[in-house]
Amino acid sequence: MPGEEFTVRVRILATDDVSDEFLEELTILVEDAISEDAAEIAPGGSASANFETHTIELDFTVAAASPEEMHQKVGEVVRIALAAVPEREPQSVMFADSATSSVLAAA
Repeated sequence: MPGEEFTVRVRILATDDVSDEFLEELTILVEDAISEDAAEIAPGGSASANFETHTIELDFTVAAASPEEMHQKVGEVVRIALAAVPEREPQSVMFADSATSSVLAAA
């Protein structure tokens, strides 16, 4: 049973030392990973750089039969997105945890 569809936006906050150009490069890597590795979980998911808030915004929809399943799927998409960020020293300087996460039931 597919359940209800949820529209999700997650913002991954970049640290101050990440330039706009590098943020854009990272966004492309994340976009590719979501398109390839999360297509089954979040078909049509996308990533975009927001230079005003200095974040990578993940926008996607998941179908879930329960809140637990929805959160599991959101977590998996975020894991895939963060795994796409190349390991550089120190990785913790590049990105903090999700700055914002909101889930709204689709009408």
